[in-house]
Amino acid sequence: MKKIVVLTAVLLILGTGMVQAETFRAILNASQSSIFAGVDAKRYVTKGYMKYGGNGIFVDTDTKKYGLLNIRLMVGSETLLENLVCEVGLKGVLGSAEERDNDGSIGAVAFSGVAAYRLPQSITPIPIQFSLEMSGSPSVLTFLDAKNYFDVKTGIDVYIVENASLQFSYHYYSIDIKKWDFKDDRILFGIALEF
Repeated sequence: MKKIVVLTAVLLILGTGMVQAETFRAILNASQSSIFAGVDAKRYVTKGYMKYGGNGIFVDTDTKKYGLLNIRLMVGSETLLENLVCEVGLKGVLGSAEERDNDGSIGAVAFSGVAAYRLPQSITPIPIQFSLEMSGSPSVLTFLDAKNYFDVKTGIDVYIVENASLQFSYHYYSIDIKKWDFKDDRILFGIALEF
């Protein structure tokens, strides 16, 4: 019951904030045994923007099964280089993992950074963006059965229209859980919609 109340409160807070947002981005990526989905809202402020939202990944294979939910708050802006955007912020992680005879619950508050570069139109007429996101949490900011948390996500967005892109992404997770080191990586394909 406590989890339902907390989840409802978080969704209400996010929903209230998203009503005031200026842009939204919805993502759905998948592979043979995994699915990744998320939504972000962006609100422009005096110096840059604030982005908040959440995403999750669920993987079910013969040898491992895990699910991770993330809620994040980021601030960002364009840098001195044209077409390069950087973001920094915090990400809350909650989930569980099973691998052979091991299982555990994961909780972390992670520091997160993102860099994205869109190729200039002088190089390619089709807008293409490369991105890198890294998040990490030391043991003092992890809880439940987790001791350390680290993830990396790289991606390529090929914009087929102005507000939609095809995504190719690589996800890597390294989490110390109880007495085993959980590691996994995934290549996913999907679509992102911006409105």
